[in-house]
Amino acid sequence: TQGVSSAASDVYKRQHLKHVQGAPGNLPSHHIDVDLDSRLYKLIGKHPYINSRHHQAIDRVAPSLKVAARAQDLVIEALESNDSDQILAVQWHPENMYKHYRESQALFGDFIRRSAKVAAKRHHTDNQNN
Repeated sequence: TQGVSSAASDVYKRQHLKHVQGAPGNLPSHHIDVDLDSRLYKLIGKHPYINSRHHQAIDRVAPSLKVAARAQDLVIEALESNDSDQILAVQWHPENMYKHYRESQALFGDFIRRSAKVAAKRHHTDNQNN
């Protein structure tokens, strides 16, 4: 569901979601708080500095997912799966910051490793079926 979470609804009503930065997209504009028990924390740490260009936020989180990070205004900035390492979603744009920011590089490196793991598993399964 796209909409504003109830935790951030007062902020939205007063200010409209302030997640549109004035700086160029390849520069960070605010910090987020990452859950210490998340996979995301292992990749990018507790308070990464991220860019932001969104006017919508997550309203409700599915039971199979958990909040991995929030902005200071409580807007959800990242989700991940409770059951699998194959779902990690971020609200910001690491593709605009990967050249100069370790956190963005770590996200893409993790995505490539997870993709390779799935590809190897499928290749192994295909070879067993032939």
